[in-house]
Amino acid sequence: MISVGRPVRAVAFILGLIGLSACASVKVAVPGFSKSQETVDAGYSERVALLEATEALSDQPWGEADESGMMSVLFGKGRDNQADRLVEDYLATAKADGADPVLIVMQDMHTSLANARHVAEAGRQAVVAITPVASDITMLEDAIGEARECRDMYVKALKMLDRRGANITRDEVRDVRDAFSQTIADIGQTADLVAERVSEEDGKGRYASRTATEAVYDE
Repeated sequence: MISVGRPVRAVAFILGLIGLSACASVKVAVPGFSKSQETVDAGYSERVALLEATEALSDQPWGEADESGMMSVLFGKGRDNQADRLVEDYLATAKADGADPVLIVMQDMHTSLANARHVAEAGRQAVVAITPVASDITMLEDAIGEARECRDMYVKALKMLDRRGANITRDEVRDVRDAFSQTIADIGQTADLVAERVSEEDGKGRYASRTATEAVYDE
């Protein structure tokens, strides 16, 4: 598989680590025992899995378009020449390696789709195992953007190959688009669940704060 790779988003990773800090192993003194007992938050592995899944999805087999170029791809604002050049370079690299470009695109597409589905699944596992934080919502929203980019770039690549004489059917292009669209919807539903949990936790915090304040005035 061709892998140009994308830079790791340091900010998202750092935010994830901030969330992880609340789940780190801690030493708890247990009454009646001379030694302390180490307990590990059950959500630690789930958040790590979600972080790894989103990073895998961001590792795409083409170069990176600037923000304005990808806005055209994602929202259909006219012809996106930069995205066309990225796809042309991607296909040229596959051809230069002596591989069948159609085979390379389909293999890469299946890998990206599997990564996107892994994000949806890891998100579902994490939302019930951890106390979500705002950065988890951001992470899933970024994953939705990555999956949209994958959908549009692979569809563009398949259509370009078709124009060059490859045997690509409309049904195949539609199936690729629909598979990514369904997975994007699944990630979106997971992001909604995380947002609800974050809102609930924020509400609990505000309620606890008000209760403590009321208790002071009641004394």
